[in-house]
Amino acid sequence: MQAKISNVCSFSQQRKVLGILYLENNLATNSFTDERMQTLRILSAQAAISIENARLLMHRENSAKLEKEMEIASNIQSALLPRNPSIKGYEISTYMMPADEVGGDYYDIINVANRDWIIIGDVSGHGVPAGLIMMMVQTCIHNTLNIFPEISPSEL
Repeated sequence: MQAKISNVCSFSQQRKVLGILYLENNLATNSFTDERMQTLRILSAQAAISIENARLLMHRENSAKLEKEMEIASNIQSALLPRNPSIKGYEISTYMMPADEVGGDYYDIINVANRDWIIIGDVSGHGVPAGLIMMMVQTCIHNTLNIFPEISPSEL
C-alpha cells in the first residue's frame, strides 16, 4: 500500500485566511513538486484577492444602500416637522439637528379646538428605529387630538 501524499495551500489576504486548498494524491509520489506548489500558491493568492475584492464590493453596495435608506428616512422625518408653527401672541423659531442622520427627537406645535399644544419628545436611541418610533408617536398624538380635541395633557 502506498502512503497518502497531501499538501495544503491557504488563501490569505493581509494575514487573514480566506480559504484552504487541500491537495491529495494516493497514486504517485513526487507529484507536489516545488514548481507546482509555487503555481498553486500564486493561484491561491489570486483567489484570495478575488474573494476579498468581492467582499469589499458587497460591503460598498450595502453601505450605499444604507446611506440611501438613511437619506430617505431623514427626508421623511424632516417632512413631519411643523412647517409654520404658530401660537397666537408668540413669535416662534424652531431648529432641529439630529445627532445622527435620523434620530428620535420630536417637537410639534398643534393648534386644535382653540387650544395650542407644544409637544417635545426624545425617543431613546438614534437611527431609523428611533425615527420610526417618533413617527408613530406623532401620528398617535395627532389622531388622538383630532378625535378628542378637549382632552387634557395628562390624558393625552
